[in-house]
Amino acid sequence: MIPVGERRLVASGAALIGLLILGTILDVQTGWFERLFDIVAHQFYEIPMLAAIRRASQISLARIHIVILVSLAALGLMLGSRLDRQRRWLWAAMVVAYAIRASIWIAGGNLPLVPGDSSHYIEIATSIYRGEGPVKHYVESFFIDYPAIREGRGALDDWATPLYPYVLAGIYRVAGVVPGESIEATLAVAKGTSFLLNLLCLPALYGLTRRVYGREIALVAVWVLAILPVHAIYAGFELRESLVVLTSIIAVWGLVETWQAPG
Repeated sequence: MIPVGERRLVASGAALIGLLILGTILDVQTGWFERLFDIVAHQFYEIPMLAAIRRASQISLARIHIVILVSLAALGLMLGSRLDRQRRWLWAAMVVAYAIRASIWIAGGNLPLVPGDSSHYIEIATSIYRGEGPVKHYVESFFIDYPAIREGRGALDDWATPLYPYVLAGIYRVAGVVPGESIEATLAVAKGTSFLLNLLCLPALYGLTRRVYGREIALVAVWVLAILPVHAIYAGFELRESLVVLTSIIAVWGLVETWQAPG
């Protein structure tokens, strides 16, 4: 006999999936989603021309993220009775973190929110993708001479370390996207990379803090990071900050494991 609590959780998860399917069918027939999106979007001040440019990618992103988010929430409910309290709250933290970061990505659409820095990283990633290495093809200083650029070649990037562009170039290769061929696809992959790196910081932080302070403190740490604005905001930027946080957590975790290793 399945316990009543477990049946309710499974039924709630199935109901969420049912609502998602029903909403999709009604949207195909009536187009309600785009009208609702416009109503919500118009509550915020934005330059009309910029809003029009963002709208198509925002709607596509909203649809994709709602499907993923509802699916994650439904799966969490269905598996809830099989998970202990710690894992249920950890799953909930990941769902909340996803919702916050997805909202940030949707708000910006697939446009660079920090044009200078974002374009620089994509430029370097594009050079790496083409096999040129971490080089740039533009001058960013009035005081430094770049002979290679004057000769029509790329100059070694002297502004930022190349780890993030290498990761981004690898993602372009795996995704089958040629950077620059489609601006929207180029930016979408870059933002998606930051989004995933940002989310990966949560399980990494959980692993580190659980190793040092135990499960309860680790769960609190994950919830703090899940809703921390200064971290979540970078999920919607084509910037290296999410990778910096992730690699920093992993580096500290590695040091802890080395320090505590026997012998």
